[in-house]
Amino acid sequence: MENRIAGWVAALHTAGLRATPQRLAVLSALAHLSHPDAETVYAAVKPSYPTLSLATVYNTLDRLSAAGLIQPLRVGERRRFDPRTDPHNHLYCRRCQRLEDVDPAELPPAPADLAADWELDAASVTWSGLCPRCRQEVKPGS
Repeated sequence: MENRIAGWVAALHTAGLRATPQRLAVLSALAHLSHPDAETVYAAVKPSYPTLSLATVYNTLDRLSAAGLIQPLRVGERRRFDPRTDPHNHLYCRRCQRLEDVDPAELPPAPADLAADWELDAASVTWSGLCPRCRQEVKPGS
């Protein structure tokens, strides 16, 4: 864990951000939760920092996102956050909102007409459906 914290401190400094206890706590929560939204991060950090506000968590997540230290995701109707910033894709369960990382697969190239007008620098895919647990729960006749 000490190596992870040292890495976060270095990354924050490289991004021009101070390594405040609150920022480190938010990063720690992100590392231990699966693609949480701001409210989930807040609930995880609040017991250790009782004076922390939800606004501070939102501001921290926004700053970490702008600095490229985390990846914001719009999935369903919620904005969630991923500490993994390397190119990868996601699986999303539309019933329980479970979100899982999927290592990148080869994707087909962008359509030629798009590639001609756009300067493309990234691609991501989120597959949506039912996870195995939810499929089992909604099986007819069970």
